[in-house]
Amino acid sequence: MAEKRLIPSGADHVGEIKRLQASQKARKAAYEAGIAEDQREIGRNLDYLRDNIKAGSTTGDRIRDLLIRVHGVSDELETIYRQLDAELIGRRGEFVLLSYIVKERAYGIRDDMRSVDYYRLGVLEGEELIYREGIGTTLPISRYLMGPKVVVFESTQLKTREDLEKVHWVEKKGNIFENQLLFGPPSLDRHLISQLPEAPAALRPSNLLITVGDEAVETFLKNIAMQGFLPLAKNLLSHRLELEAS
Repeated sequence: MAEKRLIPSGADHVGEIKRLQASQKARKAAYEAGIAEDQREIGRNLDYLRDNIKAGSTTGDRIRDLLIRVHGVSDELETIYRQLDAELIGRRGEFVLLSYIVKERAYGIRDDMRSVDYYRLGVLEGEELIYREGIGTTLPISRYLMGPKVVVFESTQLKTREDLEKVHWVEKKGNIFENQLLFGPPSLDRHLISQLPEAPAALRPSNLLITVGDEAVETFLKNIAMQGFLPLAKNLLSHRLELEAS
């Protein structure tokens, strides 16, 4: 077998590659160190702002104050929060419906996972997003009705529906986004953050649907045969709120 010819200056090129690889590692380490320092500085600034907002001060922007408390500073998220906030303007006294899906295990003859549609219906007591400790950003609703549910069995996709207008709605006292871990909805902040294109995969897609306003809620409930429940619901919720205010 003929002896192979050495690559001219081959050792020099190998050495140059190793030098560049070492340079890349050094630059990456310096870059990551810089990012970490920037992140620490962002955290210090957020802590300062949050402490002042919690004490009653403001940045001069109500939505920005909300977002700083629950997330940070983000022009993209501010736009998303402002869009929902704008939907509440002029809607005091009108319905808001939350609909969301919870995964449950079905026990009995069929041990199966199932998707359960839950509903929460409330009446707006204000016209802007608010902050509640332990909940985060939320809607100004302090009493709600927790409604009937539709079950979908995953293995067969069999949907069973009762006569929903006859199913009992349970009245609950508390913010409409409370008890998020006990068959409650995803937090409003989680839902809004999930709308960012760069949101973590674990947050997308949000299974929460928020319907605002009497007309929109009536249309939604009509599609699931529950529109006849609205007059009773509004009278019940409005009466309770009036009693508490008096």
